[in-house]
Amino acid sequence: LWNQPSAAAAYARAIETATADFLVFAHCDVYFPENWFERLAWEIDRLMLLDPSWAVAASGGVTAAGEVVGRTWDCSLAPLFPENGGLFGKASDGPVPIVSFDEMAFVLRREAGVSFDPLLPEFHLYGTDIALEAERQGRTCYGLDMPLIHNAKPQLSLGSDYVRSYRYM
Repeated sequence: LWNQPSAAAAYARAIETATADFLVFAHCDVYFPENWFERLAWEIDRLMLLDPSWAVAASGGVTAAGEVVGRTWDCSLAPLFPENGGLFGKASDGPVPIVSFDEMAFVLRREAGVSFDPLLPEFHLYGTDIALEAERQGRTCYGLDMPLIHNAKPQLSLGSDYVRSYRYM
C-alpha cells in the first residue's frame, strides 16, 4: 500500500483486505535468518496450544515488569552498547505475555479481530496501539524468541513526527 498517511492506517487497511489466518508485518530493514519462517510456524503452533485466543505475537517485546524478551541484533545500537555487542533481549522457553513491542517484526492473528487505529499519525507507536487494543478486547500479546537482525540506521534523537504520534496516544 503506497501513499498512506501512516503505518497504522496502511496496516488497518491491509487487515481489512487480508484473507490469511496470520499476517506478518515487518520493517523493510529486517533480515530474517535462514529457517525463520519455519520457526515462526512452530512458535505459532505452540502459542495456539497455550492460548488459542491470542491476538499478536512479536519477535521482541516488553513484559509488564519491564523485561525485554526475544532476541534482536541491531547494528545501529551495537556501537552505543558495546557491552552486549548489539544483541538485545533474552531467550525464552516459550511465548511470554507482553504489553508492548517493537514493530520491526510481528504477527497478527486475523481471527482475534484487533486492528490499528487508522487515525494514529505518522509511523510510530502502532505496536503500542494494537497491544492496547488487544488488551481492551481481552486478548493477549506475546513475545517469541525468534532471533532476527535489524539493519537500522542510527537515530540519536526523536523527531517531531514521533512527538505527534506520542501526543495522539
